[in-house]
Amino acid sequence: MKKYIFMVLILLLVVGVSACSDRTAVKNAGDIHSGGVIELGKEWPENEYTEGVPAAPGTVSSATVDTDRGYCSIFVSDMNDDEYTEYMAALEEAGYATVEEIDEKIEGQDYVAIGTLLSDGKRGISISYIPGMMGIYISTIE
Repeated sequence: MKKYIFMVLILLLVVGVSACSDRTAVKNAGDIHSGGVIELGKEWPENEYTEGVPAAPGTVSSATVDTDRGYCSIFVSDMNDDEYTEYMAALEEAGYATVEEIDEKIEGQDYVAIGTLLSDGKRGISISYIPGMMGIYISTIE
């Protein structure tokens, strides 16, 4: 089960990065890509998905909303382990409980990747963290 969740987190990170890689279709923040993906820019987004979710430390490298699939993804860089730990505590203070968390030493690397699923009953948050970078996937629970 842990491998499955870790693979889903990695897949979300890859999908998010690849969705943001086609910059030719984006002329400015707010443009809609095919499939309902809206590029939100490089600031912590304020929308129905992030309402009540603390802003992450570090630098937002990209943020999108997929209106067809109903999620917001945010990628943050320039973040260290202490900031990650503080952010997880801030999510807990905001009412988010950890559903499942896994960590795995990445073969051939000198770090551990962490995947965490959280929920407050209204939103689900999936976080994938490696030192220096974090991917956040937020969706509403129907």
